[in-house]
Amino acid sequence: MVEAALIAGTLAGFVLGLLGAGGTVVGLPILLFLGGLRPHLALGTNALGVAMVAIVLLVWRLGRRQVALRAALTFTVPGLAGIYLGARLGLAFPGHNLVSLLGLLLFVIAGWLAYSSTRPTDGSKVDHGVAAGWGVGRTVTLGGVALVVGAIAGFFAIGGGFMIVPALAVFGGLELMDAAVTALMPVALFAAWVAVQYWTSGSVAAGASLAMLPTGVGGGVAGAWLGRHLSRRTAQRIFAGFLVVLGVYMLVQ
Repeated sequence: MVEAALIAGTLAGFVLGLLGAGGTVVGLPILLFLGGLRPHLALGTNALGVAMVAIVLLVWRLGRRQVALRAALTFTVPGLAGIYLGARLGLAFPGHNLVSLLGLLLFVIAGWLAYSSTRPTDGSKVDHGVAAGWGVGRTVTLGGVALVVGAIAGFFAIGGGFMIVPALAVFGGLELMDAAVTALMPVALFAAWVAVQYWTSGSVAAGASLAMLPTGVGGGVAGAWLGRHLSRRTAQRIFAGFLVVLGVYMLVQ
């Protein structure tokens, strides 16, 4: 169990550091199949572990002033309401069916990664929510999208980064790379709120979650370092292929 948690933490942190998303979808199969946890317990344990790792990485990014706070907060607050509704539904859903549906979701995520890797980026500075065009309409739209994304993330007990990043880019007006860093705030708090819901139902192995923290932080630093030296497009395409393999594995188990 501990070995599985250490591996899950390393991979989850690495992906969060590299892409700002994907920690929960990478960590879950490790706890599920290598750690031998039953589905709901693996979901809750993974959510808590990833939440702790994401919070540490978020504090680091905040210290470097790389997070667009207005966009992050606008997305996070309504999204938490969606998390609560989705998590309650997910807890009532058969665990094995939930894992199978998550496997299908991985194909969608992989498709988005492949698509977004073709989008140009201009390397602009972070727009901290004060650029022209940010008004009531954008706030309402982004908040509504966040509510839906939160509900989906809560249902699958994931941070939802691969939905949050494109939502921040399309509806929040951020460059894709800026959106990936800003997404750490909703990812961290969404995963934490999911973990609370699962904790109250007795579906969290706290010791395993805690074991994910040190290796997760180390993996996050390594992922951030690689992200500065590896083309983001290349990283996304490689990870998209990995998710396809992972999705197939989850569906056939």
